[in-house]
Amino acid sequence: MNINELKNFKIIQLAYQLSQECGVPIYLVGGAVRDVLMGFFYGQDFDFTLGAQWDLVTRLFAEKIQGKIIPWDFNQKRVIALIGNRTITVDFSKCKGATIEHDLLSRDFTVNSMAVAVDKLFLEQNPEIIDPLNGTKHVAEKIIKANSPDVFDSDPLRILRAIRFAAAFNFSLDNKTKSLIKKKASLISLVAMERIKRELFAIFNLEKAAVAMRHLIQLRIMQLLIPELHQFSLTPQSRPHQYSLLNHSLRTVERLASMLRNMKKHFPGHETFLSNYFNAYIEKGIITRRALLLYAALLHDSGKITAQTHDGRSIRFFGHEIEGVAINQAIGRRMLLGKKTCRILETITRHHMRILHLAMQNRITERAIIRLLRDIKPAPLEVMLLALADTAATSADEKYNDTRIRVKQFVQQLFETYIASGCAAPATELVNGNDIMQCMGIPEGPEVGIILREIAECERKGLLNTRQEALQWLKKRSESNL
Repeated sequence: MNINELKNFKIIQLAYQLSQECGVPIYLVGGAVRDVLMGFFYGQDFDFTLGAQWDLVTRLFAEKIQGKIIPWDFNQKRVIALIGNRTITVDFSKCKGATIEHDLLSRDFTVNSMAVAVDKLFLEQNPEIIDPLNGTKHVAEKIIKANSPDVFDSDPLRILRAIRFAAAFNFSLDNKTKSLIKKKASLISLVAMERIKRELFAIFNLEKAAVAMRHLIQLRIMQLLIPELHQFSLTPQSRPHQYSLLNHSLRTVERLASMLRNMKKHFPGHETFLSNYFNAYIEKGIITRRALLLYAALLHDSGKITAQTHDGRSIRFFGHEIEGVAINQAIGRRMLLGKKTCRILETITRHHMRILHLAMQNRITERAIIRLLRDIKPAPLEVMLLALADTAATSADEKYNDTRIRVKQFVQQLFETYIASGCAAPATELVNGNDIMQCMGIPEGPEVGIILREIAECERKGLLNTRQEALQWLKKRSESNL
């Protein structure tokens, strides 16, 4: 794809139209230009900068495209619009400084600091890319380079963004940028947790999340965000473990990331279902099941930092999964994780040893399998995949092969039972608490939970099958004042 092809997008055409009507230059900046140079651009995210009348242009753009305006701050607004079946995000910002060059110099990384004048896409055969910091060269060299020595002082969240961009694009950090991150690392504590949470889970959602996580650990960024990880490096392990607690945790993340990329190999015939399952959002627009699973994998053995005992010959971690629940809940509160997210994280942590323990038994009863599936219901596939990754990341010793084989065979049996039992879709409620409060005219409280359970029971019995039926049931219940 080349720069000239940008004019084929409806969003660019509309920006050009407004540029002509309002008599102001509009520049396409940042990621869109970078992505075109990298050979791909999907036309879902656009970033425009202009000087005079930027607020007016934003409003006119939203009206013409029938989009919704979301103000970010005094100098930036976002327009969300639906074109066909695609949600398009268009950002408008006021130019920082007297010229577009000044604006680009104030941005984060050179690969994001390029622009093209929208009108020139239509008026010139070879429109110029405005590139004051050699971003074009750095895209070709696959380098993430900071614009200036104070780039992280302006916004310390850029530390995480640097790692994310490097992992997402398979780029390397420029040596000076890497040194700058080490020097400025402590500034990350100044960033609002809401922003850190969003950026961190964007990293966990990457295909190369494990690579990014190793970089964040090596640069000691993750230890600042989650201080408990410092204890991981100080916690030794005995056989069959071959690696330190920290290295084992990172290897578990790596194994999981590999499995998530190769579902066809591990669960042939179920790739589409599994892809949909793990790409589903737990917290809309922020945390997917995939991202949460990799986050949970990093912390699955957190209880070992407090549960370790020594018997003179080896180190034991009896009950570490229970200790881990408390530790991960505390971390979750600091990370501002939602209730559903915390419930899934607790399930993964509490039950991550169950599959290994059952797999090592000579006989596994059907009752034990059903009980396990019931107990891990909020996160059944997460627990299964973590068991495989955890075992694979424990030791490369051939003596451990039998354990790996047993776990793999039991997970296959468990997965087949899960599919056969009709649990192949993530459980979703027909209605939620807000629906009940609105339909019934009742406040938040225990009664809402009681009604939710009644609806769930009706669904299990086949009395309610759709959201519409559930809403009708609520209406009748309210009218009869039961």
